Amino acid sequence: MACWSHDDPMACWSHDDPMACWSHDETFLSECLDRARRVDLVTIDVFDTALTRLFDSPADLFAAVERTLAARIGDDASGFALAREDAERAARIAARDLRDADEITYEAILDRLPAHLPRLAAHRQTVREVEFAAEAATLRAVPDLRELTRRLADAGIACAFVSDMYLPAGFLAERLSACGFSGWTALHVSSETGATKATGRQWAVVRAHHPGAAILHVGDDQHADIDLPRRHGIETMLYARARSARRFGLPFTPAVLPFSIARRDQVLRARADPAAIEDEPAFWTGLGRTLGGILLAGFVRWLETQVARHRVSALYFSARDGWLTRQAWQASGAPARTGIADHYLHVARRPLNLARGYLTGAPDRLDQALLGFLAGSDGGVTVRAALRRAGLEGIPALEADLVAGFGSLDSRLVWPDGTGRFEHILQAHAAAVHGALAHEHAALIGYLRQEGLLTGAGTLGLVDLGWHASMQRSLRTLIDAERPVDDPVALHGFYYGLWPPAMGNRYAAGPADAAFASDFRAAESQSAVHDAVEILEELHTAPHGTVLSYRKEGERWTPILADSPAELAQHARATRHFQAGAIETLTELFATGRCGTLRLDDITPEVVRATLGAISLSPQQDELAHLGGLGHCGTFDHTRFETLIPDGLPDDAESRTLALMRAGWRSGTVMRWVERASPEQSAPLRAWIRHMMPHYGERVMRRFG
Repeated sequence: MACWSHDDPMACWSHDDPMACWSHDETFLSECLDRARRVDLVTIDVFDTALTRLFDSPADLFAAVERTLAARIGDDASGFALAREDAERAARIAARDLRDADEITYEAILDRLPAHLPRLAAHRQTVREVEFAAEAATLRAVPDLRELTRRLADAGIACAFVSDMYLPAGFLAERLSACGFSGWTALHVSSETGATKATGRQWAVVRAHHPGAAILHVGDDQHADIDLPRRHGIETMLYARARSARRFGLPFTPAVLPFSIARRDQVLRARADPAAIEDEPAFWTGLGRTLGGILLAGFVRWLETQVARHRVSALYFSARDGWLTRQAWQASGAPARTGIADHYLHVARRPLNLARGYLTGAPDRLDQALLGFLAGSDGGVTVRAALRRAGLEGIPALEADLVAGFGSLDSRLVWPDGTGRFEHILQAHAAAVHGALAHEHAALIGYLRQEGLLTGAGTLGLVDLGWHASMQRSLRTLIDAERPVDDPVALHGFYYGLWPPAMGNRYAAGPADAAFASDFRAAESQSAVHDAVEILEELHTAPHGTVLSYRKEGERWTPILADSPAELAQHARATRHFQAGAIETLTELFATGRCGTLRLDDITPEVVRATLGAISLSPQQDELAHLGGLGHCGTFDHTRFETLIPDGLPDDAESRTLALMRAGWRSGTVMRWVERASPEQSAPLRAWIRHMMPHYGERVMRRFG
């Protein structure tokens, strides 16, 4: 398996080939040979047809080049990947505008590179050598096409290669030969013909070079390899088994390489059987082995350094987001290495906020934070449901005033008027509401005492996905109220990420650290993580319902869990497969230091952020479909679920804005909208997206024109 070494980045690509396990697609070969016998020439596309790169996204080659250049020339290479992409784009724009040319040469790209990264001007030849070496090291022959050319030669049928590529024909000829191809009659490369398949002009060149020949072309691109050659009277045949797809996610740095190489290796190996069809469990398991494994390994490595640094005496992984991270902590062997006891804490927003609201409020005045929590609505919560989830049903005077204020208990709470009215009426019945919360407070305190949070010593670590640190603030308030002043305990939060609102909780919550996103930076500047929040929450959830309250059974307090068939069905269908794949990768990484192409030492927070960006900001089609179909509940009752990508395409800008604000996955949502837009809708929609989402950066925005 290919891997990347920090010591000798170019030499470390092994000769293991993820396609070595492929069985030949005899159906394809038989049909292609049958059709080839009726023509004079078979032409074959090169990239992702005859040859393919060992990267998830082909442009990740530039990130690999940046890493190698860094080993050669130091800090001058920093930023190469993005500069290389921008230089190529600038060269193409200039060629089109100044010369009406389809294609550019590699030297034209190098000419433009210093404008984007001036310090590389002195390293032109080194850049050229490293990039060509990286191409050579990471290209592999596609077995079906290599076998096809062999069978064509045996049958005496001529073949040629056609490629849209800025690299010179001589280099491609060398790579084709090195990968086992031979006997072709011609190699038409756009860098030398000046014409491309993608515009259709290359097919005129092919026709002129082979006058009167009946031609069959094989390639992976529907437009360039199928539709356009047909217009020139060329027969075509689609071959997509080795196809890859470009990602535009941020950041575009060498940090993306561990995921890129692992994901491509996994995808190619999964295609070993040409008849195999990836089912849903296989998709989720595969995503778990790459995204999940990298994410959990990165977090466990970070957490282990943090608990040592802060001398944590016990860890509490809080439900339900902490369920998977605790499995990872244990599977990694961290308990034995650190000697720290770990616990799974059955807590959730409902019991914490109700208990805290009881403590911070009074019979004559309810806490405003509690009122906001009780009135929380996504627009679909009814007054009756809001009462039921808070345990406030059956208070006659309260219900009567709510009917008077809303007309019916089945009216919906809509922000801001409806939720504000609901809060006002609750405040008018403060004594009844406060009294109803007394049991919730007592039950939670009993459970926390049982679990050691009220009796423990030293620094207790709270582990959660994070975001606002509100759970830590509630726990801190409850713990401080119960422990003697002369017997304090430190509560330290350890999270995936924190957003700026967490700063408002820091004083009351206590110290908090995050591995992948910081509350000291705007969330918009951390889009790779911010766009992944609800994806992460669904993929980390435990195989049980949310915690509603607690009951005393004998001498022990046990959690009362919600019965949520929709959540359990989603866990069985998708989440458990993702989690199993993630734990499988993590276990091997910590046991051996390696898992497939991944190396534990390479997995840093920067690598995790790049991995999240690849998925959340630029998903492939299968990821868009499966992740976008996950159900998520934005309110604490976990009773109403909406898919992360909402159905439909709103007609006007105002409706789109409202839908986007509610969408669980914004990047995925606008990608789906662009796919579904009619030709008349497309241009205005793309312009609206660029106006609404400039913080995603130019690289992400390019997909929208």
